[in-house]
This record gives sequence, C-alpha cells and structure tokens, in this order.
Amino acid sequence: MSKWSVKMAFNKCYYLLTTIREGLYKYPSALFGILLSMSSNPPKVLKKPSNSRKDMPRQTTLIPKAPLARVFKEAGAHRVSDSALTSLVELLSEVSEQVASKAIEIAKHRGSRTVNEGDIRLALK
Repeated sequence: MSKWSVKMAFNKCYYLLTTIREGLYKYPSALFGILLSMSSNPPKVLKKPSNSRKDMPRQTTLIPKAPLARVFKEAGAHRVSDSALTSLVELLSEVSEQVASKAIEIAKHRGSRTVNEGDIRLALK
C-alpha cells in the first residue's frame, strides 16, 4: 500500500467520523441507522430447536398436582398417573368455583363483602 492510498483511507475515515459526530449532535437516533448501513452483512440470530421440557408451554392450574399426589400416596397408592391427577384437579376446581360463588352470594345476603368460614360451611350444605 502506498503512502497516497493510506492518506486517502485516513482522510475518508476522518471525514466519516466527523460527519457522524456532527450528525449525532443533531440527530442522536441516527446512530442506529448509520451502524446498520455500515455493516454489509448483519449477523443472523438463529435459535436452536430444543426438545427440552422448559421450552414447552406450561399449563398452570390453581390447584397444584404435587400435593394431591402426596394425598394419594398417604392413602396407600404406590403410583398415580398424570391423567388421574389432571382429572382430580379439574373436578376440584369446578367444585371449589361452585362453592365460592354460593359463599359469595351468602356473604352479600349478610350485607358483607368479606367471605368468612361460616359462609363456606353454609355453601357446602
């Protein structure tokens, strides 16, 4: 490389840097556009396909399955299938929603906005 080409390259870089500096004072958000225009091949971000369980969407329930599995174990079951726990969770959720709505009606009838133990006991009868 000759002195002339080095000097030309230096001048081009100096001109580019001063232009960028002056432009950033006027247009601070232009830095992103300048950086994008300077890169000829922007890097591609690729996500590796994964088969792990943590990438799968989780189904959340109000009643966790683990305590119910422990209840089964304490009752004498050696193993409990996931489908059995799922159906029990669904059943308990439906029943608890019905009891809760009836207890809310009883609390409103009492003139209260707070549901207490007596409202639950009456709703279960």
